[in-house]
Parts: sequence; C-alpha cells; structure tokens
Amino acid sequence: MDLHTRTTEPAVVLTPPAGALDVEALVERAAGLRPAEVAVTAPSALGTLPAVATPSPATPSPATPFAQPATATPATAATPAAPPATVKPTVPATPATPNTSAAPPPAAPSTNAPPPTAHSGTATPAGLVVFDLRRVTALTPDAAAPLIALAAAPGPTRHVALAEPGGAVHRALAAADPAGVLARFATLDEVLLGTDADRRVEELVPRFEALTRSLLSATTVAEALQQISTAARHLIEPAEVVSVTLRAPDGTFTTPAETDEVATELDQVQYRSSRGPCVDAADPDGPGYAISADLVTEERWPEFAATAVANGLTGALATQLPSPNEAVDGALNVFTKHSDGLSDTDRHVALLLATHAALALAHVRATELASLHTAQMRRAIDSRDIIGQAKGILMNRQGIGADEAFTLLRETSQHLNVKLVEVASTLVARRGELDPPTGA
Repeated sequence: MDLHTRTTEPAVVLTPPAGALDVEALVERAAGLRPAEVAVTAPSALGTLPAVATPSPATPSPATPFAQPATATPATAATPAAPPATVKPTVPATPATPNTSAAPPPAAPSTNAPPPTAHSGTATPAGLVVFDLRRVTALTPDAAAPLIALAAAPGPTRHVALAEPGGAVHRALAAADPAGVLARFATLDEVLLGTDADRRVEELVPRFEALTRSLLSATTVAEALQQISTAARHLIEPAEVVSVTLRAPDGTFTTPAETDEVATELDQVQYRSSRGPCVDAADPDGPGYAISADLVTEERWPEFAATAVANGLTGALATQLPSPNEAVDGALNVFTKHSDGLSDTDRHVALLLATHAALALAHVRATELASLHTAQMRRAIDSRDIIGQAKGILMNRQGIGADEAFTLLRETSQHLNVKLVEVASTLVARRGELDPPTGA
C-alpha cells in the first residue's frame, strides 16, 4: 500500500519490516525525530495540530529499516516551482553577504523563510507520528510497553498506531494499554480524515445537551436515573437493555431504573452471587468499568453469563457512576445482542452518561436515597411474593417443578412483551379460570 498518496495531510509514518517487531529500534527512530520532521498542517481525527515546517530533503535522520513516507501532497509538490521564481530576486542579494561574516548563512536559507516564521509566530512545533504495525506478526504486551511509554511522554508530538482490528498486534496493544494512550486505528485514512465514530460523537453533542436540560427538570432520583437508562438505550447503538445499579453503604444493591425486566433479572443474579460486571464496576475500589464482548466464553461471572446467554445477550458493559463525595456508589449497565460488541466510542458514551447520572445523584439528600431504597426493596418483596404465588399455582395445576414454573412464566412474559410480575399478578387474580369445571 502506497501511503504517500492516501492523504493530503503530512505526517511521519514509520513502517517496520514484516515479521517480529524490533520495538527498541522503532522507539529510537521515533524519539530521534526533530519537531520540524513531524509536521501536521491540517485538522485530523486527533484534533487540529499547529502547522510547522516540513523537513528539508537535506535533513533526514540516518537510514533505518523503517520507511518514512514523504509528507508533501501532490498540491504541495506542485508549489515549489512557483516559490523559486518569486524568491529569485532575493537570492542574488544574499550571496553578497555570506563572504563578509558568519551571520549571512541564516540569511541564505531565506528561500525557506516561511518555516522559521511559523515556528516563531503563533504556532508551537507539534506533529503526528504513525506506527504502521499492520505487517508485524509478533508482539507481546510487555514488548509493547516502550511504545506506550513514548506515547505517554509529555511533548508536542502525538503517536498513534495502525493495527489490524482483532489481530495479534491489536490485542497486544489493547492488553498493554487499556486506556488507549497510544490510539489505535485500522487505516491511515481513519487517523488523518476521521472515522465514522468521530462523526458519530459530533452527532451526539446536541443529544447530550438535550439530556442535560431534561435532567435539570427531574424532581426525583428515580426519574433522573430512568432518563439516563432510556438515553443509554438509544445513544449506545448496540444496547439491547440497560439498567442502573446503586450500592448502599451497607453493601446491598438495588436496581432503581431499567429499560426491560430482563435487565433487573440479570442484576439480581449478580447481587445474589456477588459476581458480575455491575458488581465489579459499582465497587468504589474496583476498576471503574467492566466489559465482556463474549459472554458465551466468559469465565469471570459464570452465573451472570449463563443467565445473559439464556436471554439471548452476548455482551455487557458496566461503567461506574463517578461520585466525587462518595455519597453513593453505583454503575450504569448495558447489555447487547450484537456480534460486533461494544466499541471504544460506546464505552466513552457510557462514561458520559454515567457522569450525568452521578451529577443527578449528587444533588439528592441521603433521606431521599433511603426512601428510594426502601420503596425499591418493598416493590422487590411484593414482586417476589406475587411470582411465588404464581409459581405455586402452576406447580399445583400443571404438575411441574418450581424451575419449570418460573421458566413458563418468563417465556410467557417475553412472548407477550409484558413484565414478569404483571404476568404473575394476572395469573394469581384469575387462577379460578384454571380450575376444571365442577361435575366434569
């Protein structure tokens, strides 16, 4: 692939040979680039970077096994013909001074006057270095550490990596750098021209503004959290069902908001087993978020994974509700059916939504939270009693076991698209209709 012709935005692209990656040589080459060699003069997916001078053909670094594509575009390559004609009148004047003192040498490069002006003017030298690792076949998380460290180092230069999505290199970088310090892209176009995800984020801005205004009008925690759940269901594209978990100071959990009864069932499984993504994410000392792209093979939370898969769900993401004053802990939980799973953009949107939820909670007094918890527990107890009665009726009339009775209730709920507790309530209220006719 000829990277020279793929973009109009100059950048240094370092392409190691195919095979195993010599990380030390790559880092040494990237760290040795001068700011003027790393030139970006137009907006990119990483933001607008200040314009700096492109490297002069006479100043490249020593030859290395890495290819450094030319940074000039066809349009830029065409312009050098015009400048010589424009600068020619000044060139004769400068040769006269070089022989008189040492000062003239800086004057001789006056043909390249714009670059120094750019450096000393409004812009600060900055740029972009792209590690094209798509031909690399072997890389371990430990070996990738120097690349991550270079990307994290302070300075005007930004470093990103190209890697095949899902490939060995991509997985190694993800394991070594879960925070994405070294941003990963599939193609150079995505780096320089933006991705669908970037455009999607721009589209989300007005929707978040509308959500903020809506939350300001919410009068209760339950109302605010329900708005967050509904928003997550629509703003996170793969989301199938969503819930919010709250963790009380005594360690007990509740689900005050959800978009589907299945979400509550999944949360309850996690509460009972003390294992699951929402339990991990709601832990104030936990990782901040928990994610699984394939619940079929998930081994961290066996009870939760089995229940989720039984409901046709394949992925889960739980994001901690940031709580500056630690007044309340919780998590925003997203469950998916999509085979593509959850992207980094989805995770970032979930974090923004979780932050909105935390801000809503921050304005609520402890008494209201206690009232919410009590009401939730009372509703849970009432629902459990009703469901228990319905199970007993089915067991008695149909001659089936407790598990079979619950499965029948759940399947009926899903088939009718009615909440499980409502199906149970209807069965209890109309149980007489199940009795055989007298005298039959």
